[in-house]
Amino acid sequence: LCGVGVDISDRTGLTERIAPFRRGPRLEETAPSFWS
Repeated sequence: LCGVGVDISDRTGLTERIAPFRRGPRLEETAPSFWS
């Protein structure tokens, strides 16, 4: 599973941050640091 994590500003409705997301048995797993 691959995708992107998007952090959207509540004030402006615009994207503030975007980062890759990867999960799976053959992929190097990563998740956006702002999800923690």
